[in-house]
Amino acid sequence: MSTVTGALAVGAALIVAAPGFASAASGTFEYSSGGIARTLDNPNDHQCYSVGNAVGAQNNTNRVAVLYTDRGCRGTAVARVVPAGSAVRVRYGSVIFES
Repeated sequence: MSTVTGALAVGAALIVAAPGFASAASGTFEYSSGGIARTLDNPNDHQCYSVGNAVGAQNNTNRVAVLYTDRGCRGTAVARVVPAGSAVRVRYGSVIFES
């Protein structure tokens, strides 16, 4: 086996064996924005979701949801909603899920 062929085989094996970097929460995150009930299904970990001017949250995922006052997961973190938890009267503009 040539050096180049051996290096390609090793590289391919590493790619196949490497775990995926992207992961997602399992379940749904429910909230209300503009008076309309909305749902995020299986949201990605560490991805910020802008939710408008949301009120309330029901976290039916297997991840902690962190709610921020502003869009883009900026501003103050106003709540951390654990799996199967809820935040009733909190207002927020974005949410991110922690793995």
